[in-house]
Amino acid sequence: MWFATYEGLYRFDGHTATLFQHDPNDPAHTLPSNAITALHEDRKGRLWVGTPICLVQVDKQTGKATMHRPDSTQAIGWDVIKAIVEDEQGILWLGMSKGIARFDPDTKQFGFYPTPNGGGIFRLQQDDSGRLWTGHYQFHPTTGDFVPFEFTTKEGPLSPFCFSIDTTGIVWVGTYGEGLFQMDTRAPG
Repeated sequence: MWFATYEGLYRFDGHTATLFQHDPNDPAHTLPSNAITALHEDRKGRLWVGTPICLVQVDKQTGKATMHRPDSTQAIGWDVIKAIVEDEQGILWLGMSKGIARFDPDTKQFGFYPTPNGGGIFRLQQDDSGRLWTGHYQFHPTTGDFVPFEFTTKEGPLSPFCFSIDTTGIVWVGTYGEGLFQMDTRAPG
């Protein structure tokens, strides 16, 4: 099992916990930061780690880190990774400091989709139609469009803190003090 913490990345084998951290004496092969902000194991068994600095692939046996940074001036400020979701094609979608980034693990290429308000994406889930949900937007990967929406009740808009989409297409929304709510992603409007 793997655990993301602000102290580094822990691997627990059932008996021993091993901590992987940034090593200033070996910066090319260790985590660039001890703050782990996202964690995902892809369908090929590769471990992906989000940090405040870049996307990192970690070798699960050795702990060796391989950093993935875009090589474009377009990517300035696109460094903090808060969420990682994998689509059916194996593409990684990253919730980042300025919007959503697309990363192809095979070609190592990034694509960037800034949010309409320039804000960061801290939560990301994909529904069964392929749309990405952020808490304030639906993102359509095929078009690159952000569609704003609000979780609302008859009392007004909610402030989503966390959410999850279940296998039936229901979004479960945890809020800042307003309770737990649900919304059907398959229902029109």
